[in-house]
Amino acid sequence: MVDPYSFSSSNNLPITSWGREVTGEKSVAIALILGFFFPGLGIAYAGKIGLGVTIFILDIVFLATVWLVIGVIFSIPLLIFLIYGMIKAYSMCDENNRLWREYLASR
Repeated sequence: MVDPYSFSSSNNLPITSWGREVTGEKSVAIALILGFFFPGLGIAYAGKIGLGVTIFILDIVFLATVWLVIGVIFSIPLLIFLIYGMIKAYSMCDENNRLWREYLASR
């Protein structure tokens, strides 16, 4: 894991705990809306594209399984992915924005 207060060597920008350079603020509202309607895409928007797309694909698989096998639209895994995705997207955008504000204040 990368230290959340480290800086990239090339252009001295802060790096998040998941290893992405902070290049500006991310909208928490957009991340939450994406995460609500498309679980995982809020995480991808916040910067962890692989994890976000994985959660999105797993959500589609669970949704298709529920519709085809059980005939019910709602299931526990769908709710878990929805809640996890929204919380994770919020915390990632919050960390990104905090680091960006600290970076701007230090300049």
